[in-house]
Amino acid sequence: MAVGLGVPAASAANPNLGPWYDEVAASTVDPPTLIQSKTKTLAQLVRQAQTVAVYTGAGTSPPSLDRLTELVQPRFVQAGGDEGAHANLVLVLDSPPATFVNTGKPLCIVSPHPTSLDDAATLRIGAAPDEVIAGLVKELAARREHEEEEWKTRIPPGGAGILNEGLEERVDGEGERT
Repeated sequence: MAVGLGVPAASAANPNLGPWYDEVAASTVDPPTLIQSKTKTLAQLVRQAQTVAVYTGAGTSPPSLDRLTELVQPRFVQAGGDEGAHANLVLVLDSPPATFVNTGKPLCIVSPHPTSLDDAATLRIGAAPDEVIAGLVKELAARREHEEEEWKTRIPPGGAGILNEGLEERVDGEGERT
C-alpha cells in the first residue's frame, strides 16, 4: 500500500491502472500447496517431453536455470525465438518474449504476474520462477535418483547377460577362431 493514500502500490505508481490491476495481479499468485501440486505436474510433463524449450524473463536467475539444464539435458533448448517450435513442451518463465510463436504443444507458464499467453497455457503456475524451478529441480532429481536405484536392482551382480537381451543368440564372428 502506498503510504497514506489507501491505494495499492502498483496503482499508486501508475494511476491509470487502477486498483483492479492489483486485484488481477494478486489473483494470479497461487497458494503454496497449489504451487507444489502444479510443480509436480510440471515435473511429469518435463519427464514425458522429448525436448523442452525454455523462454526466460528477468525474474529467472542463471544458477537455478543451470541446475534445471543439467537435469533435463540433452532435451533442453534455450529458446530465443522460433527454436522452440519443434519442442514437445514449451516452458515460459516470467514473461513471454515478443517473438514467441504458439507451437500448439503443451505450454507451461510460470509467472507471478498476468501474461499475454495465460489463456493459451496448458499449465499456469502463479509463482516466482526461481521458486518453481527449485521445486522442479527437487522433483526431477528425486525421480532420477529413484530411477538409478531401480536400474541397479534390476541387474544382479555378474548379470551382464541381461544387457544382451533382445539380441540374436549368435553374433557374426562370435566363437570363430582365426
